[in-house]
Amino acid sequence: LGDVALVSAVLDAFGEHEAALLTYEPFGELYRHDPRVRAIQIPRGTKPAEAARAAGKGWDLLLDLHAKPLTFLISQLISARRRVRVKKRALRRRLGVWFKLKVPFVPVFKLYCEAAERAIGREIPCKPKLYPPPSGPEVPENAVVLAPGGRSPARRWPYFPELAELLLSEGYTPVWVGLRGEGRGEPGLNFLGKTSIPELLWVISKAKALVSGDTAPLHLARGLGVKAVAIFGPTTPELGFGLLPEEGVNLGVNLPCRPCALHGNPRKCPYNYKCLREIKPEEVYRALLPLLRG
Repeated sequence: LGDVALVSAVLDAFGEHEAALLTYEPFGELYRHDPRVRAIQIPRGTKPAEAARAAGKGWDLLLDLHAKPLTFLISQLISARRRVRVKKRALRRRLGVWFKLKVPFVPVFKLYCEAAERAIGREIPCKPKLYPPPSGPEVPENAVVLAPGGRSPARRWPYFPELAELLLSEGYTPVWVGLRGEGRGEPGLNFLGKTSIPELLWVISKAKALVSGDTAPLHLARGLGVKAVAIFGPTTPELGFGLLPEEGVNLGVNLPCRPCALHGNPRKCPYNYKCLREIKPEEVYRALLPLLRG
């Protein structure tokens, strides 16, 4: 979901031209209210030829922004005059993980924009931008959205409940988002497992700020212009998913074992995720304060 959100950075490049996004269900729901693009959603497990048929024929340009073997195969089956594939810096990022080499920070969405610029031959506006629905669940004015989930335990910061208590004591309302079972949902307003993707966009758009690990809600917030605090454990911002200074604050602990996983899902951790446990709720709250007051 986060990758699909960051694709929004290229969409202003196409102006009045017809644009479509081929993606898995239900990720295309991110673009239900976006006037720039039409989402074509396919079920997971769809065969490449069926995916290509869903995309239709006669496209002037095809951008492969995922650059996986499967997307390469699908792109070859889609009728298009030109095909351009993103350059993902995959080897450089892996070297950073394997040998702890310094990796220059280039946001992943900038790589998407570079592919679009190579395709159309000019610079383009490059910033994630998402469109929430016109209405949604009621969200208090002093809301701080908490997104405790993640695809693996290595992305789940353990002190969200303590941060929620701290926010509540300072007059803010913690609002919990994500899938059912990703957190306790208390104290505060519990939307865990209770929102569609458009409703999730609405809730985040109404927040004063968001706190998230290296996972999808972080990129929804940046696409909605909501400042965020991003908590990085096994991954580091330099791998491509960190916030820019104008988007918020990246937090992480300087440990010799970091980064240990390209996508934040190490097979095991001999230190019991010390990289996450050493980031305390008070530190996150201090990072939040300038965003809330600003």
